[in-house]
Amino acid sequence: MGEEINQSPDYDTIFQWLPIDPGKPVMTRWRNSFYVKEVELSPTLPWCLIIRIKTANHIDYLQQIYIQNMSVMFLICLVGLLLAFSISRLISNPLKKIAEFTENLPDKILNKEEAKSLPKTNINEFLQLTNNCHVMIKILKEQFQAIKDNKNNLKNIVQLRTEELSKLNENLNEEIIEKQIIEEELRESERRYHLAVSGTNDGIWDWDLRDDTVYYSPVGMKILGYENNPLPHLLSTWSDNVHPEDYAQAIKDIENHLQGNTDIYENFHRIRHHDGHYIWIEAKGKCIRYQQGKPYRLVGTITDITNKKAAQEALEKAKEAAEVANKAKSEFLATMSHEIRTPMNAILGFCDLLKSKITDEKSQNYLDSIDRIGKVLLSLIDDILDISKIEAGKLDITYEPIKLREIIIEIQRMFLEKAKEKQLQILVNIEIEVPDVIVFDEIRLRQILFNLVGNAIKFTEEGLITISVKRDLLQWKDDQYCSLEIAVKNTGIGIAPEQQKRVFDVFTQSEGQSNRKYGGTGLGLSITERLTKILGGTIQLESELGKGSTFTLLFPRVDMGQNKAIVSTEEIINLDFNQISPLSILVVDDVASNRELLIEYFSGTHHNIILANDGHEAIEKVSNITVDLILMDLQMPNMDGY
Repeated sequence: MGEEINQSPDYDTIFQWLPIDPGKPVMTRWRNSFYVKEVELSPTLPWCLIIRIKTANHIDYLQQIYIQNMSVMFLICLVGLLLAFSISRLISNPLKKIAEFTENLPDKILNKEEAKSLPKTNINEFLQLTNNCHVMIKILKEQFQAIKDNKNNLKNIVQLRTEELSKLNENLNEEIIEKQIIEEELRESERRYHLAVSGTNDGIWDWDLRDDTVYYSPVGMKILGYENNPLPHLLSTWSDNVHPEDYAQAIKDIENHLQGNTDIYENFHRIRHHDGHYIWIEAKGKCIRYQQGKPYRLVGTITDITNKKAAQEALEKAKEAAEVANKAKSEFLATMSHEIRTPMNAILGFCDLLKSKITDEKSQNYLDSIDRIGKVLLSLIDDILDISKIEAGKLDITYEPIKLREIIIEIQRMFLEKAKEKQLQILVNIEIEVPDVIVFDEIRLRQILFNLVGNAIKFTEEGLITISVKRDLLQWKDDQYCSLEIAVKNTGIGIAPEQQKRVFDVFTQSEGQSNRKYGGTGLGLSITERLTKILGGTIQLESELGKGSTFTLLFPRVDMGQNKAIVSTEEIINLDFNQISPLSILVVDDVASNRELLIEYFSGTHHNIILANDGHEAIEKVSNITVDLILMDLQMPNMDGY
């Protein structure tokens, strides 16, 4: 047996003796080894102390500790194994049950099988997983039920669609047959169309916008005089023959249609005939577009309207002539009315003078008859003059604040005597809301009401006449405006429905009215309607034969005259001319009776009357004599009053 000496790395004098024994374990060699240390006793002595320590005891001790530690580690591993087994059981059992719970879950839900309850555990994650499973199962049940319902619905829908497809197939077969019939009818219609067009004056043209070729039908060539020698099918065939003054507008109308600005192309222009003269044609067409909207064809017709155009121009000339004649008529009526009014004023004036001088009762009755008839004639002249002014557009309208209620009451009082003569009543009904003051033309309103109430009394034999006034407030500029409604109702003879529009025509009365019995010329209602329109209103008639009539005036926007003062024009007239200081008065009138009438009015006064027959004589008088006042006619020969 050999030996091996190992020197300790930490101590230079400590050695380990390790026996070399091949075939034995290392630990046995370590157990038989020992440590050796030489200790020098003294530097002066040649001896040293050798200390040998066996390692067997230490190895046994280490082996004992190793065995103890391994035993402890074994126990720990065993305990850990048991704990791992328990924990794995604790975890795997719920997972296993969840796996068993969810195994074939869709089939169980579809078959409505009762699934086993999920395991109970105190682990939060498993509790959450369990809850999620419950929610999932609930959702799956709902979804499966919805799928099942949809499946049933789908079956019904498929069945319904199958039935519909079958029906559509039947309808398709019928439509195919119908289409064949329509196509045959269309071909027949095309044949009829070509036959019809060939027998009319309408020419057909078809313009291909892609290459500017144009098809012109034989009738189109015939219209232009080229039936025996047709022109080429080019756009220039048309453009070169259009009248230069009409070409730009024709092109503009075509472009507007092609751009989609008009539904159809329509234009009237002149085009040169084969003989060299121009004819008028009416061109119509419609473009055909691609699916993208771009036009590629323009198809239409042309019609020769030369005779129609000539007739239209003649009609326009006739219309202009009629308007000139109508204006001349209005001016003639106005002039004649003035000329008739002049002697009538003289007649009524002299009649008025005679009344104060003649005391004989019989003569007074004659004068009353002359005065009454003269006033009727003067009223007729006034109506004719008003109609003439209205038609000539020369009627002046003056808006000013007026007292509406007083005017209505005044109209009532004006006709009370006539109403009493026929034993009629005139009632006035004015709503409280009607304003006291409005801005209106007083003269024209009086004229309208005078005509309506006068007509009502004229055509009423028994009963009553009612004047009603209403208003509705308008939300306009601080409520200063209102709509005004004035109605005149009577219980008279009434007007038949077919006659109600005619009563507003000039010189027209309702059929069945006796002129000898009722009088009048039929101008009153015509003037009333026109005056109402001029004042911005409308007039409506409601009537029933034998039961009376109601004329309703409606003015939609009337100024209520708030904060607007009314200038009073009422004053006491004193006819004593001597209250004025002596004057030199020049009377200028070409009618001798008018001059004589004024001389009579001023007879017995201290005024000096100077006479002149026309404007030239008046200027001569004024040049030589100092004149304080001139009373002058405006319409005179030689030189008028203007």
